[in-house]
Amino acid sequence: MGGEATLWGIEQLNPLFVLRYSATHRDIYNLVYKLTPYDAYNLGLVKKIEVLSITEEGDPTSKKIILEKIESTSSGLGAKVKVFVKKSEGIKLKTITIKHGDNLTMKTENDYYDGFIVSEINKGAGYILFSNGVKIYEGKSSTDEDDVIRIMVRETIKEHLDKKKKLNPKGIKVLSLFFLNKVDDYLSEDGIVRRMFEEEFNKLVENGFNEFSNLDLQKVHSGYFSKMKRDKSIEEDESAYDLITKDKERLLSLEEPVEFIFSHSALREGWDNPNVFNICTLAYSTSEIKKRQEIGRGLRLPVKIKMGIEFRIKI
Repeated sequence: MGGEATLWGIEQLNPLFVLRYSATHRDIYNLVYKLTPYDAYNLGLVKKIEVLSITEEGDPTSKKIILEKIESTSSGLGAKVKVFVKKSEGIKLKTITIKHGDNLTMKTENDYYDGFIVSEINKGAGYILFSNGVKIYEGKSSTDEDDVIRIMVRETIKEHLDKKKKLNPKGIKVLSLFFLNKVDDYLSEDGIVRRMFEEEFNKLVENGFNEFSNLDLQKVHSGYFSKMKRDKSIEEDESAYDLITKDKERLLSLEEPVEFIFSHSALREGWDNPNVFNICTLAYSTSEIKKRQEIGRGLRLPVKIKMGIEFRIKI
């Protein structure tokens, strides 16, 4: 609502007044009413939020740093690293150059990297070493990203199947939503997230959730992206778009096999399905507004469809 085009358009209407309604205002003017997340929870208006953290806060090895390459320059050795840099619009993953003695907290203006001071850049061996003992080799990350992604995907599927077991008998469809870092991580047939999802889904169904062995793996998941890639047919694109964004009643039906939805950013705001119970955020962005928009997709009280009528359920 704060965009230049929107503000200009509203001005052209010459309104007597403007009422703004949003969960993620960037700027607040003449506040009339406020319903906080805490109040909404106490009033029973939203689902309860549970958070699963993969790494322990304060563990220096969990700080995300990717060493792209080490270069020799006229002023000495430098290392190009991809790190979280604090900007006015939020925190972004960005490539910067660091040298011996550089303090990563100061270079990124982000105290997330407190204690990371470059103590060695070794071009021959291809690594950089920080004062806290963290060593990173070229082309590698300070965290094993693939393992973290796999754990997150597996735990989301497990939570989904646990809820499915409890809520399906009550006529409530369970949906899970994944926000991706890159579209190709899912849309490509060999995409890392697609591959991990299918592998972990099969493992869980075989070990602990045998009652769901009749589910068709290729039908339980689907994706919607603002710009579908060229390797998807128009028919598939339109089908996914209609199901996920338009045909809410069909998506909520227990007869519809799609339960896991993958997206990049198209479903972050302006999209609502009350039966999203689990959200897995694999994207790097740590913008507060974006996170609130993503989490907001899973706060609505669930519903069940009976005789074409939508019944809202408190659980």
